[in-house]
Order: sequence, then structure tokens, then C-alpha cells
Amino acid sequence: MSCWRVLQLSDQPNAEQIPQLLIKPRFDTDAYTVFLTDLSNIWSEELELAGIVDRALEEESPIEVSKKDTGQLAILLENVRNSLASNDDTSCLMTRDTKDGVTLHTTIRLPEPLDSLRWTFRLRKRTAVTLKDELILPLLVSSHIQHDRLNGLISTIADKDRAITRLVDQYESSNLDLTAAFPSIGSLKSGRRVVKREQAARHVPGLQAFDQDSWKRNTAELQDTDVSTLGLFQAALLEYNPKVPRQLLSEDESNVWWTTIKTAVEMPKSSSKAKPKAMPNPPPKPVTADSETEEEETDDEFEVHENFKVCLLVPGCNVLSAHP
Repeated sequence: MSCWRVLQLSDQPNAEQIPQLLIKPRFDTDAYTVFLTDLSNIWSEELELAGIVDRALEEESPIEVSKKDTGQLAILLENVRNSLASNDDTSCLMTRDTKDGVTLHTTIRLPEPLDSLRWTFRLRKRTAVTLKDELILPLLVSSHIQHDRLNGLISTIADKDRAITRLVDQYESSNLDLTAAFPSIGSLKSGRRVVKREQAARHVPGLQAFDQDSWKRNTAELQDTDVSTLGLFQAALLEYNPKVPRQLLSEDESNVWWTTIKTAVEMPKSSSKAKPKAMPNPPPKPVTADSETEEEETDDEFEVHENFKVCLLVPGCNVLSAHP
């Protein structure tokens, strides 16, 4: 599974103008896709068999491939992928291509008597949708998976606490000494008194009951205050790069919703032709000396709307909150 990693560029002019970049190469048996990002923008190149063969001919590759003879295609793609790694046998330079595109020029040393393999990755700038699907969504999915793993781990520890408690209680009810199971605490025993769990737990951490609240408090803050944004990103997807479910991916449409919103609020215009609704005349009331004026009660009409139900996507949220 392909993962994001730091792209190490070789020494080149104006290197200080290039920010730290991340790259995610995805190679198949007869195709590849390479993504490049600076965490704000994203570029990519996708090549299938025909494009790879044409690129190999263009670069005069010492590893010969053709559309009819793909016997060495796997070897070629393996070296093309390895050319993006940073070591003594490779080099990687960047140039600008068109208005928004960039080009990676890689070289990898091949075993003698073959010449070095040069390859050109022509990456085109993609939309924010690609950035979301390839970078942001995997981070969110990974965070959600880690949250589920954490909850599962806490549940497992609680189950083990219950099992250990039952075993220790059985030991003590049978007047058995815990030093039989944990010889390292034998020094706690004085005379003929048996060692209880409370004594043993001070020397055997595994016998201590797991305090979930205390553990959450002690792990609620970032420990490494010197970590960078890049470091946070690498840690988030260091060992796991989840596959984003298809239904979460967005369609790359040319029209964006915010271009259709008006720039000013339009107030409703009053019409001189509009007449207020005539109210029915109340029936005449007899006039008497003791009569009191009664207020006419009218029912205001309200349009009832169903409350919108919003799920707050934060850790620990498992209820729907209704907002009027």
C-alpha cells in the first residue's frame, strides 16, 4: 500500500524557494500514479502502459520495453519507483512545467554494464477535490480508525482487569500466596503472612487496576512540543494509510458551489398593489351599562418546521443533538 513520505530533493539552484514536499507513489504491474503535495496544493501524474512505453523511448531507457514485449516492464517500473528514494544511487531535481505544473527529473544507477536510468515525472496541478480525497480524507479516516482502536484497547484492558481480579480473589480465598505466581515479590513476605494484591501491585504493575480517567488525563496533551506540522502529518500516517470509502470521495466538478451565491442580500420588495387580508367583522354586541370590553382573540398562524438533526463528529459523540 502506498503511503505519503518526504521527498528528498538533490542540491539544485534556488532550492530555498521550494518548500518541504511529500510524495505518494502508487505503482501497479503496468501503470503508476504519483502524487506530490506541499500540504496546500497537490500535483499528480498517471501513466498506463502506452504512456510508460512512450516515456521510456523518450528517455532512451536502457531497460527496453514495448507494447508487444513487456517482459522487462516490472524491472523498469521497480527502478522508476526506486528512483524517487533518496540514496547514493539516485538523484531528484525539480523544474517548473507550464503555468502550474512541475516536473521531477530522477536518475538511478543501474548494475553494469547498463547506463543510468533517467525518468521524468510530469505532474499537473489538481483541484482541491484531489487534495481532499488523497490527503485530508485519509488523515480523517486514519484518525477515526485509531480512535476505534483506542476504545477497543481500553475495553480489552478492562476485560483483563476483571479476569486478573477473579484469579487474585481465588488465590486469596484459597489462602494461596501470590509469591507462587510472582517469585520476584518473594522479598515482601514476612514470616508466614501471605502477600496480598495491594502489596504485590506496588512491584508488579500488571496487577494494578487500569485507571482509565487518570490515563486519559495524562495523555490528553501533546508531549513533544517541538514537533513540526510535517512531523504531525508523518506520525498520523506513519504505519497506516487507510483506503477512503468510495462514498466519501467527491466528484471533480468544474462548477463550484460558492460561485453561484449572490454577493449581496436581497430584501423582499413591498408591493403597493398588495392588499391586506380583510378580517371578518365581529358580530354586534349589546351595549349595557355593566358590559366590559372583551378582547378579540385571534390565532397567529405559524409555519412549523422540523428541527434539523446534527451529529457532532467529535470523539465520544454518540447522540444526535436537535437545533431549532
